[in-house]
Amino acid sequence: MFSQWIIEQIKDICLNYRRRSAGSESVRQCMNHMSEQMKPWSDQVSTHAFRLSRHPFVGSIPLLTAGGICGIICFWLSCLLTSKILAVLSPVLLAAAFLIWFVEFVLYRKAIDFLCPKYHSFNVLAERKAKIESRQRIIIAGHADAAYEMTFFLKFRTWQIYALIILAILGMLTCFAFGIIHALGIVSTSVLHVFCAIEAPFLLVFIPWLFFVNWKCVVDGANDNLTGCYIGMSILKEMSETEERMNYTDVCCLITDGEESGLRGAAAYAKQYRRELTDSNTIVIALDTIHDPKELAIYHRGINFIQKNSPEVCKLLKSAGDDCGTPLPYTEFYPGATDAEAFSRYGIKAAAICAVQHSPTTYYHTRHDSWDNLNEECISMTRNIIKRAIQICGAQNSHESDHS
Repeated sequence: MFSQWIIEQIKDICLNYRRRSAGSESVRQCMNHMSEQMKPWSDQVSTHAFRLSRHPFVGSIPLLTAGGICGIICFWLSCLLTSKILAVLSPVLLAAAFLIWFVEFVLYRKAIDFLCPKYHSFNVLAERKAKIESRQRIIIAGHADAAYEMTFFLKFRTWQIYALIILAILGMLTCFAFGIIHALGIVSTSVLHVFCAIEAPFLLVFIPWLFFVNWKCVVDGANDNLTGCYIGMSILKEMSETEERMNYTDVCCLITDGEESGLRGAAAYAKQYRRELTDSNTIVIALDTIHDPKELAIYHRGINFIQKNSPEVCKLLKSAGDDCGTPLPYTEFYPGATDAEAFSRYGIKAAAICAVQHSPTTYYHTRHDSWDNLNEECISMTRNIIKRAIQICGAQNSHESDHS
């Protein structure tokens, strides 16, 4: 019943709140709509403002490419004009572009926000209090913002994308090495001409990456991540309709903005309320891109696998999956992150469940991530697992109370 309601709500959002890029007016209106929906089911619904830059995270990829192209051009011009300044500028441009990309896209940290436009945004938290006493809080988190389209996922196969990635990295390293050698002046002019010839093919490799992001197309984000939002919201709705409360556990739903801009909304919330979240024994379960049952898994690590999530929350999700007859594996390495890692970074217990293929697919960051490309079975399976996780938390807290 609720899985069909979730699909209907996602369809409504996709049709009425288009182009929900992070910090946009559309995503703010969407989140206000969600806030109003949750008020009848919650004891309190609050908004938490922050400011974000939406472009640096994904924009670091074309910026890296532009740095590579400019570095090659500077190298060629330095050889042609025998300019020492251009010879030094070439590796500097390459290194600066690579550093910005690495900080933004690999580490999920802010590198150039101070140079970019800021947008007003907010997160929404809906709380359903415990019946007797609040001893723990469980937050189900999803993000309402949608991604800019990644054109490679429409145009290329997986092996072609990996080939372009490998060639681009090889090109950056090669051109940087040539630039350093040239700047030090330790090779002859004839060797520099050979270097110029070697760099030419890499220029052709770099150019396609300028068009990796289609800034004119913001996808509908039906799977990524209205599924996560409305699974959490539907649980509050069901608890309200059945007048259910946990004895000692608050059940909350958090809707964030800015996940597609490098987890900026979740990070802002975790940073601002770190002490409160820790003191209230909060655990966070992030849901993201719930589509493919075969890919349903626990995300015990994230941010390109360098950030560890909470073993306690992972164990909870594992138990919930087993109880529902859906054994959940831990995900293998994947590129990217979930909102859970923003909380884990600040020492808050968190983990994520996702059901997404890690190679390019039609429902991820393309215009085909639409309401008519949802998977009701996977939505229902995930919802049951989250309900069971909440019940396990509630039972554990009640058991601890009985023995105290």
